[in-house]
Amino acid sequence: MTKAIWTCRAFLLGYFLVLHFTADTYTFLILNVGLAYIPFEIAVFLTKKPRVWWIFWPLGIVWLVFFPNAPYLLTDLLHLQRLEIYGAEGILSTAPWLWRHFTYIIVGVFFGLFIGFWSFAKMLAEIRRRFNWTSLLSYQLLLIGLILLSSYAIYIGRFSRLHSIHLLTQPIDSLQIMFSVFHWPFWNFVFYFSIIQYVIYTLFSRFSSSLKN
Repeated sequence: MTKAIWTCRAFLLGYFLVLHFTADTYTFLILNVGLAYIPFEIAVFLTKKPRVWWIFWPLGIVWLVFFPNAPYLLTDLLHLQRLEIYGAEGILSTAPWLWRHFTYIIVGVFFGLFIGFWSFAKMLAEIRRRFNWTSLLSYQLLLIGLILLSSYAIYIGRFSRLHSIHLLTQPIDSLQIMFSVFHWPFWNFVFYFSIIQYVIYTLFSRFSSSLKN
C-alpha cells in the first residue's frame, strides 16, 4: 500500500510539471487536480493507523469539505467542447495540439477520480468501524448521504463558483450562498450527479474488492 501511495504522489508531481511546462490553456487543472488530491492525503493519514477521536473527526470534516473536488473534475470534461474536435464534414481532427490537450484533461480527471474514490472508500470503512455499523442498510445510507452532500458541494462549486477554500477565507458569504441554491435546477443536478457518483463508486469498490480475491 505504501508503494501505491508514493506512486500516486510521484504521478501528481509529474502531471503538474508537464502541465506547467507544456500546457498553455488547461493550466487550471493544476488547481482542480490539486484540490482533488487533498482528501487523498487526509485519508492516508487518518486510516494508516488508528487515530484518537479528537484528531479523526476534525480532519474527517476537512476531508468531507475537500472530497467533492474529486468528482467535481467530471464537470471539467465539459471543457472538451472548446477543442473543436470535429473538423470539416464532421470528421475528427487529427491536429496534434488537440489530442495533447485532450490527454491533459482525461488524465487529470481520471487520476483525480481514482484517488478521490480511494479516499472515499477508506473513510467510509473507517467511519463504519468507529460506529460499529455492519449492516448493509447502514452502509447504503451512509454512502448515499455522503454522495448527496458531495453533489450539493459540486453544484455550489460549479454554478455558484464557491470553492472549498472560500469556507475559510469568506465564511459568511459562503454560508449565504450555500443556503440560497435550493430550487428546481439544484435538485435536478443533485439527482443526476448523485447517480453518476454512486455508479462510479460502486464499480470502483466492487472491482477493487474482486482484485484482492
